[in-house]
Amino acid sequence: MTTARPGQTRERLALLLILAAALFLRLPGTAWELPGRLHAFSYHPDELPVLGAASSVWPCGQGFNPRFYNYGTLQIYLLSVPAALSRSPDGINLAFATLLSRLLTALMGTATVAVCWYGGRRVAGVAGAVTAAAFVAIAPVHVQHSQFVTVDVPAAFWTSLALVAAISARTGAGGFFAGLAAATKYPAGAAVSAPLAAVWLMVSRAKRPKAAKAGAATAVAAAALAGFLIGCPGALIWTADFVRGLTYEMSHVSSGHGLVFRDTGPGPFHHLFRSLLPGLGWPLLALAAAAIILALGRRQKDARVLLIFAFVYFVLISLGVVRFARYVMPLIPALALLCAALMRQPRPRWAIPAVSAALAVTAAYGLLLNNAFLKPDPRTQAAEWIWEQASEHSISVAGPTVPWFYSPPLSPEFGALSVEDRRAAAAQARGVRMLVGASDWDVSILDQDPDAVVISDFESEDPERLKEADFERFMSRVRRDYKPARQFGGQPGVEFFTLGWKLPHDMRYPSPEIAVYVRKAQP
Repeated sequence: MTTARPGQTRERLALLLILAAALFLRLPGTAWELPGRLHAFSYHPDELPVLGAASSVWPCGQGFNPRFYNYGTLQIYLLSVPAALSRSPDGINLAFATLLSRLLTALMGTATVAVCWYGGRRVAGVAGAVTAAAFVAIAPVHVQHSQFVTVDVPAAFWTSLALVAAISARTGAGGFFAGLAAATKYPAGAAVSAPLAAVWLMVSRAKRPKAAKAGAATAVAAAALAGFLIGCPGALIWTADFVRGLTYEMSHVSSGHGLVFRDTGPGPFHHLFRSLLPGLGWPLLALAAAAIILALGRRQKDARVLLIFAFVYFVLISLGVVRFARYVMPLIPALALLCAALMRQPRPRWAIPAVSAALAVTAAYGLLLNNAFLKPDPRTQAAEWIWEQASEHSISVAGPTVPWFYSPPLSPEFGALSVEDRRAAAAQARGVRMLVGASDWDVSILDQDPDAVVISDFESEDPERLKEADFERFMSRVRRDYKPARQFGGQPGVEFFTLGWKLPHDMRYPSPEIAVYVRKAQP
C-alpha cells in the first residue's frame, strides 16, 4: 500500500477545497423560484423549452427525437434522466425536474473547475492548477449560469476538456470533446480549432512532412464529427428536423432579438465591455488581459493553442447580432488556463499578488450576484403588493407588453412559451383585472384608466435607449396621470466590479427592476 507524499496530500486538499468552494457558490440558485402555485414556470425564459425537449425523449418520453434543434441535443439527452426521475402518474413534477436539472448544471460547472485544475497543472504545476481552477470557480457569469437549466455551462465543460486534451497533445480526444461541445451548443464547436492548432504546431516543430500534418488534422476532424453525431444523432437520422432547428437558430443570431441588441455597436466591443467585463468583473478581466499579453510575448506552444481558440471563438460570437453575455462561457476555461501560465518560471514578481487580489475581489462579486437568489424575488414581491391593494378594493392593472418571465405573476401562466397563451392568461389574472394592449406600448390601454401600471426594466430599457416613439408616448401619459408607488429589485450593488455598467440582459434574470405606478388623485 502506497502512502501519499505530503506534497500530494496538500495538493489534493487544495483541489478539494476549491471544488467545495465552487460547488458552494453554485448551489443557492438551484432552488431559486421553482415552479409552483404562484408561477407555473420558472422565471428563467430558457429553462422551459430545454426541459420540454428533455421530457419528450427516452427515458422520460418516447423515442430519441426531441424535435428541438435550436441547440445540439447532448444536454437534452442528459436532462431526460432528471425529467424521468420527476415523472409520476400525474405527469412531470416541473419543480422537481427543474431542481434536479439545475443541480446537474451545477455539477458540470464544478467539474469544469476540476478539468481546469489538471490543465493548469500541466501548464505551470500546482501554482498553475490553483490559479486556473480558482479562476473558473469564482468567475461570476459562470457561477450564476451554473444554476440554470441552460446549455452554456455544459458547453463550456466539454470545451474545457477539448482545450486540456489539445495542450496535452491528445489531439484526437480534443477533437472528440470539441464535437461533444458542438452537440451541446453549436458555436462551441469552435473548440476544434484548439486540437487543430496543436496538430499544426506539433507537426511544424517536428518538421514532419505535410502529409503527416494533413493526416493528423483529418483524424481530429473525424473525431470531432464522431463526437457531434454521438451527441446530436438527429443531424444524421432526423435531418429535416435538425436543419429546421439549425436554420432557425442561425436566422435568430443573424437577424436580432427584438430591440435588445439593436444599435449596440461592433460585436467585439460589445462582448468585451458588455459581456466579459460584467461577466468576469474588471479585476479578473484585467488579469486575463495581462495573461494574454504575456502569452503573446512568450510564444509557448500550449499558450498559442489557447490563444488561437480564444481568437476564433471570440470572432465567431462577435459576428452575430444577438450578443448575450452567456455566449462568452466557453472562453472562460481558455482564459483560466492562460492565467495559469502566469505562474510559469520565470514568473513575474507581480504574478502571485495580482492573481491573489483579483481572485479575492472577484469572489466578493460572485457572492453579491448570488444574493439575488436568496432574497424574495422582485416579481413575487410586486405581485404580493398588488394583491394586497386589491384586497381592499377591486383594481385594474396595465402592462406595456404581453406579460412574460419579467412580469409579476398575476397569473401563474405568464411564463408560457406562446404569446397567445400569455395573452389569454392575462385575461384570467388572479385578484385583479389585467389590461394588455394590442401591441407593445399601446397607449390606448391607458384610456381605460387602470388603477396601476406595472413596468419591468426588461420591457423599458431598450425602447428608452432607442427613444422609441410608442414608448415615449406611453411614458408621457404615465408621468402625467400616474405617480411612482413602489419599486422592487434592480441592480444588486455590483457597479464597482462592472465599472458602472449595468448587468447585461441575461445576468439580470434573478434581479429585474419592477416599477409600479398608481393613478394620481383627481383634483
